[in-house]
Amino acid sequence: MLHVIVGLGFGGAEKVMAEIVSTLDASRFDVSVLALKSGGPWEGILKSRGIPVATLDGRSLLDPALLLRASRFFRTRSFDIIHSHLTWADFLAALFKRHARLVWHDHDTGESLPFSSRSLERLLIPRSDVVIAVSRSVQERLKARCPVIGDRIRILPNSILFPPQDQLSHVPSEVFRIGFVGRIDDPKKGLSILLRAAAAVARVHAGARFVMVGDGPAADRLKRLSSSLGLEKSVEWLPARTDVWSVYRSLDLFVLPSLWEGFGIALLEAMGCGLPVVASRVGGIPEVVIDRKTGILVPPGNAEALADAILEMIRDPEIRRSMGDEARRHARTNFDMTKRIAELESIYRSLLDSPDIR
Repeated sequence: MLHVIVGLGFGGAEKVMAEIVSTLDASRFDVSVLALKSGGPWEGILKSRGIPVATLDGRSLLDPALLLRASRFFRTRSFDIIHSHLTWADFLAALFKRHARLVWHDHDTGESLPFSSRSLERLLIPRSDVVIAVSRSVQERLKARCPVIGDRIRILPNSILFPPQDQLSHVPSEVFRIGFVGRIDDPKKGLSILLRAAAAVARVHAGARFVMVGDGPAADRLKRLSSSLGLEKSVEWLPARTDVWSVYRSLDLFVLPSLWEGFGIALLEAMGCGLPVVASRVGGIPEVVIDRKTGILVPPGNAEALADAILEMIRDPEIRRSMGDEARRHARTNFDMTKRIAELESIYRSLLDSPDIR
């Protein structure tokens, strides 16, 4: 079995893929990974776990040599099942799958897909055998774009491997720490909205600190915006890191202000650590966060509403405690990879046992 993904850097889909291949029953599934681009922390981590990793060394998704290398790779290897993640990996897997069964895994709601990609999606998705959507929102949008998939699509909510609960005790701090962990991508992640909300929060609670953890194409622009808003002492920028659990332990509140989002893996990480969250009511997020039980949901793109929700959390430690406790229970009960993997293995077995599944 081969899992195909665009790259092996930090990101929600990359984490889900890595934890799937690390959790599958090795006695039943001989699994390897192919990345269209080389490098990234997950490459070394997966290899250290004994999972073979190959890369096509694509310079970009429009690199013409990428198709040649992909053609050569699939021509010289044979797989029973190919499981692809993210748009360009889905496209490539559909093109070169040959006789393999294809699991097309859709992680996002697709708002940013250009017309050309939507056209390719409609052309290539019929070559899949099963389509996985990570949320009802992703399922609905994909079915609207590609009605041809019919009942081939299944919802399999994202899940992760949680560390033991006793390893995630909160690290007290003299200041209130609000965190974001993820790709520094704007406008998708709504980070310019978060910075404007941070400025409003800082005017009321000067001691509040915002911790932004991650790398991405919008980092330099957002740092300039942060400075222009006078947030030099209120916002801390940290690079992406593998020890994200230590980051969550240091926080009092997690924020995900996305303008669109298929699911939001960082929500699971934060909630699994017992953090209450403030997040946008958009995409798959309301399927993860129970409003007023595990966090507060706000309208996307509304800095004032975001600031008000953060201030409410700062002012009411009892709400934070009760929401954090419920967030931990909800995440670990419903989104643990060791429980979810059985559903995915059942999909694989159906593909192997039913040659006429399409």
